[in-house]
Amino acid sequence: MDCRKIKSIIPRYVNHSATEEEISVVEEHLCICHECRQYLSDFFDKDDNSLKTKRISVKKDFVKIDIFNIFVVAVGIIVVFLSVWLLVKAR
Repeated sequence: MDCRKIKSIIPRYVNHSATEEEISVVEEHLCICHECRQYLSDFFDKDDNSLKTKRISVKKDFVKIDIFNIFVVAVGIIVVFLSVWLLVKAR
């Protein structure tokens, strides 16, 4: 993959929103490309190794799932199964 494509993925890589495939491709490329390693290092503050948040502007295209949402979905599934079971049993 060329450097231009890698540089377009690096912000998502830094924000942990890249896909597994993108992560793999970026990490392989970083092993051989000094220019892209330098580009990646530019995302970090040299003084305290923290992210320079002002340089990163990536839309988050994923949904955060928390425990409450998982609980609500699980309860919904249980209600549906119980409803179907009661309908079948009533016949």
